[in-house]
Amino acid sequence: MSKDVLQHLVGKNSAKEAWETIKILHKRHDRVKKAHLQSLMRSYECLKMDESETVDQFATRLKTLVNGIRSYGSTLEEVAIVRRFLRAAPSRYIQIVTSIEQCLDLKTLMVKDLVARFKDHGERIRLSFGDSKGSEHLMLTKAQWIALSKEKQGGHTSSGKKKGKGKQRSARKNFDDSDEEDAPAPPRRKFDIKKVRCCKCGLLGHFKANCD
Repeated sequence: MSKDVLQHLVGKNSAKEAWETIKILHKRHDRVKKAHLQSLMRSYECLKMDESETVDQFATRLKTLVNGIRSYGSTLEEVAIVRRFLRAAPSRYIQIVTSIEQCLDLKTLMVKDLVARFKDHGERIRLSFGDSKGSEHLMLTKAQWIALSKEKQGGHTSSGKKKGKGKQRSARKNFDDSDEEDAPAPPRRKFDIKKVRCCKCGLLGHFKANCD
């Protein structure tokens, strides 16, 4: 027996009294144990990875909770811990979470392997984008998607207007060109040969080519 229990048995005159004391102590201990276990289980079920928390930090926090729960006699299977880890991951890990759930058998996946996969994913993001978190490279927020969609729609609308104006100009130009091609040539202006002065002799009435 521990020293704490032995202190409660000092002064007991019979084995029966000592046994009753031990049962009371164990019952009290069981109630405290159940209360602590319930508190740990609530923390376990509400566990979430913080946005500023690394994978190693979160894994350590999860492991501490699991060890505490198991120390009170409760059993947590590895697959349950793996699922809890995946549910607790923030949105920046949505791609790796989806890939693991769809491509791997969670019943055979160990927590340490899961942590390694998350760290590999973070390292790939860091090498690709130069950002350890890389959340902005994985997905956009709802507000960002809406703003981006409006921007694209506005660009299409403005470009459509420009194209429409260009088509109108082209059509107007083609219409003008067709009018010019279809229009009859203007009549030649009549002139009096008597008023024509020869460039060779200077006399009126003929051209230079007809000058004798």
